[in-house]
Amino acid sequence: MKWILIAAAALASVVILVMVVGALLPRHHAAAVRARFGRPAAEIYRALLAVDEFPQWRSGVDRVERVDKPGGEPAWVEHGGFGPIPFVVVSSAAPNRLVTRIDSDELPFGGTWTYVVEAAPDGSTLTITEDGDIGNVLFRFMSKFVFGHHRTMETYLDDLGRKFGQQVSLERIAG
Repeated sequence: MKWILIAAAALASVVILVMVVGALLPRHHAAAVRARFGRPAAEIYRALLAVDEFPQWRSGVDRVERVDKPGGEPAWVEHGGFGPIPFVVVSSAAPNRLVTRIDSDELPFGGTWTYVVEAAPDGSTLTITEDGDIGNVLFRFMSKFVFGHHRTMETYLDDLGRKFGQQVSLERIAG
């Protein structure tokens, strides 16, 4: 019985420590990752907005459902491992710049992704900048120390590379 109490106290101490550290971390973060593709900027940009095709090439996205917004801006819900996550296009300037935002205040995380596509020798580069906000202190701790702020962007860029039949080199440029 004594060992069970010690184990329970140790577990409770770890949970409290994680929560305290998470509460001390900043709610907002910024991170950016860049990759080079052997495709023209316009082709990369089209892939960013072809949300109906995401389940075919994006890991973790099982299905996508389009949503009609009153303002007419493109919006959709991605269904996958984190449950349904709604997105909306905040601004776009084809074929070089796109800004999307998680369109929910109910999730433990949120923020924007800014995609910048630039012409490069033999193709183009895509830089994704995440301006994230994590309200839940446990998720804030996990995002900082377990998952990392870059992981989702790196997975996205790797997946996009596979869509185009190439392996990409990733460069963390912020965060």
